[in-house]
Amino acid sequence: MNVQLSAAESTIIDRPHIFELAGTPGQVLDFGNVEHVLHGDGQLIFRGNPQDFELSGRLQRCHIRNLPIRCANDSTCDAALICENSLRLVLENVEVKRAGLVGLDLVDAWDATLHNVVIMHCGKKSGPAMRCRTKFMARRSNRVTCSNLTVERSGGVGILVEDTELFSIVAGSKLHGDGRAQVVSNLLRSHNSSLLLHGTWLARGLAPDGEGLIQITGDRETTSKIDVAVQRNCQGKIVVNANTHPDTVVFASAIQTGQQLQPGYIPATSPNPRRTET
Repeated sequence: MNVQLSAAESTIIDRPHIFELAGTPGQVLDFGNVEHVLHGDGQLIFRGNPQDFELSGRLQRCHIRNLPIRCANDSTCDAALICENSLRLVLENVEVKRAGLVGLDLVDAWDATLHNVVIMHCGKKSGPAMRCRTKFMARRSNRVTCSNLTVERSGGVGILVEDTELFSIVAGSKLHGDGRAQVVSNLLRSHNSSLLLHGTWLARGLAPDGEGLIQITGDRETTSKIDVAVQRNCQGKIVVNANTHPDTVVFASAIQTGQQLQPGYIPATSPNPRRTET
């Protein structure tokens, strides 16, 4: 089913707007590039049945596209766009700007694809610009793939990934800090999650003391592959500091955990994962 939702130039959202779409798989929700302006506690929520832990209760094969979101100065929502309990969700040509806390929150997402998604001027110290997490372990987030993703000028952590089996950022994506405003934070923080970064740009990042532009933590074993291009205006490291189980991470031969990143393209060329010591 293809649904064209609005023909207006802009739409005002001043309270939570919930699309509960369990039991209607395969919907295409095309917002026609109509800007959605969030005021007060207004937010957009797409979800399956929060009480149903079976596959039938998930938001299945939903395609959300052409959706620009901007938070007004009086916006107080904890997350501008929430997608929860989904199976094969697709977000395409989605843009979120100026959320005081989280711009995009992916919760219990199974096999999600994000393409041409932009998260701009979102997040602050108390909340990341973008978050991927697991709320219920019975429907754990798994295989979230982002292509041509831009997370830029964040007020805090750029992307926070928690308890996700695999989170991938590929195909020309960019993680861009807010170095001009001297924001000191991780561009990407991962906890108990496997990462795959391939051809990803890191720009204008300022890592906190003792931490990294990319920070990998956790208390279980995960596997990550880091393949990044670092711009000259980045200052920081990739840091692995697991708790119980050291992560298994593939770096370029020139990179070790805790080593200062140098500008240039850094491919992950090592053929075999090697365990990093913390």
